[in-house]
Amino acid sequence: PSDRRLMFDIDTRPWNKSGSKIIVCPPTEYFVEAHKVYGWLETTIAQLKQYTDRKIIVRKKPKAGDKFVPLEEQLKSAHALVTHSSNVAIESVCLGTPVFVSETSAASSVGLTDLSLIEQPIYPDRDIWLNNLTYSQFTFDEFKSGAFFNIFKSYYSFKDIT
Repeated sequence: PSDRRLMFDIDTRPWNKSGSKIIVCPPTEYFVEAHKVYGWLETTIAQLKQYTDRKIIVRKKPKAGDKFVPLEEQLKSAHALVTHSSNVAIESVCLGTPVFVSETSAASSVGLTDLSLIEQPIYPDRDIWLNNLTYSQFTFDEFKSGAFFNIFKSYYSFKDIT
């Protein structure tokens, strides 16, 4: 259902089908080490250059105190955003920019995982995806009050749960 998506007031913008650049958001050093995705940025850029002549902009995760262009602003001129499995993919999809991500990304069901298709992004309906995603996200208050457990068990069947 859409009630949690509405509760979190998640806005979706129309799909941008006129962008010209590709924004690549590499994983952080910590993520690279933890998930052993060494060379992801270099490999990804090399693959993209095989399939497109578009300008590629690398956007690293901003650190506290860094000056940076807000993601929403950068996406206005973007054809697509490419990342491994960062939350930036979810933001991009909500802001109307297609994504290319790994299969492990929460945005893989509304994006593509094959960079050879970079010139043919998809523009799926995002409502069911967002409904499902918001039913996988809970606030600390929901955990403390037990509301999380009531929601969880209403959607999953467990023999041993009382």
